Amino acid sequence: YIWGSNASKEYTNTATIHSSGNADVSDTAKKTFQSTVIAKAASGYDYSTHLIHYTITVNQNKMEMNNVIVTDPMDPRLEYVKGSYSGAGIATYDEAANNVTFAFDSITDETVIEFDARVRDGAVFENNGSFYIENEAFVVSLEYPGETKASVKTDITNRVIAKQGKRT
Repeated sequence: YIWGSNASKEYTNTATIHSSGNADVSDTAKKTFQSTVIAKAASGYDYSTHLIHYTITVNQNKMEMNNVIVTDPMDPRLEYVKGSYSGAGIATYDEAANNVTFAFDSITDETVIEFDARVRDGAVFENNGSFYIENEAFVVSLEYPGETKASVKTDITNRVIAKQGKRT
């Protein structure tokens, strides 16, 4: 099911006109269909609050989906900020597994999920350096039980100390 996954597929159609006394005339058209069932984006890292704001967009194809579950297993360096989600679905955070799920009875239109995650203090902040945090989410529904995934990377440059000289 191309429309039930994040994929693209090219379709080709050829039409031929046959008429007596004339040569056949044909033409071919090709069209690529891009299906996006789930997409994920992140704001830049906020150095003062240690937050990353995530946006998950589900059902850009605007198809009927029932018993929809969007799961976001958090990177161990992240933690879901409780209360940061407000939307039509029900958000549940499993602290032990460090994942957040969003449940919807039925969606028939594009649905946007927004929430915050806090980068945990730890060894990544002990020295100057750059790193990234990749965060993935996936969606399943009654009609499309196979996981369709989307991910995003957030780059973080940590500066514990910086020195600059001035030439006189």
